[in-house]
Amino acid sequence: MAIDRETVLHIAKLAHIEIKESEIEKFSKQMGDILDYVEQLNEVDISEVKDNLKSIHEGNVRLREDRPHKSFDRETVLKLAPEIEDIFVKVPPVI
Repeated sequence: MAIDRETVLHIAKLAHIEIKESEIEKFSKQMGDILDYVEQLNEVDISEVKDNLKSIHEGNVRLREDRPHKSFDRETVLKLAPEIEDIFVKVPPVI
């Protein structure tokens, strides 16, 4: 499957990565190869494969009952936080 130049640039923008003009053709081919492989996977007959997710709920797996319970109040949480700003817990930026 061919991935055009505009799609490569759009994906790079969404991923917040800079790519050089010379890399666009390489990425286009690599993305096309990935999509071709996924298409091959879609053609595999999995009708005989057991659904493992469903088997968890059918078996004798014991799950705890989900019950509401009292949570910490704001003051306690702020006292436990390593760093706070006003009434918020300050955390490192996640990129």
